[in-house]
Amino acid sequence: MKAKNLKILKEFLKIEGKEAALDKVAEEAVELALAIIQYRCPTKLNKKKRLNDIYKELADVKIVVRKAELFLNKRKINRLVNKKLEEKKIKFKIGKLTPKQSKQNK
Repeated sequence: MKAKNLKILKEFLKIEGKEAALDKVAEEAVELALAIIQYRCPTKLNKKKRLNDIYKELADVKIVVRKAELFLNKRKINRLVNKKLEEKKIKFKIGKLTPKQSKQNK
């Protein structure tokens, strides 16, 4: 993340506080889920718009998660991500991750 964006996130966090930041993670996750459901709905005809809604909600989720990582234990989160990926690798019989793939998940 760019330094200027990180500074913006820190300022938002100061203004809204940790509890509200966690509430925003939940809110944005729900909005992403809804956007995905609407995209998959056979009665929603404008798939291009629905897909764009998914992109927007994914961006929102990334922002609020990154903000939450400012006050949660990021190392613990990354350890859990790595553990879960290893479990999935075993479950789905996937070969070793390349160093580049491993780095992207940190």
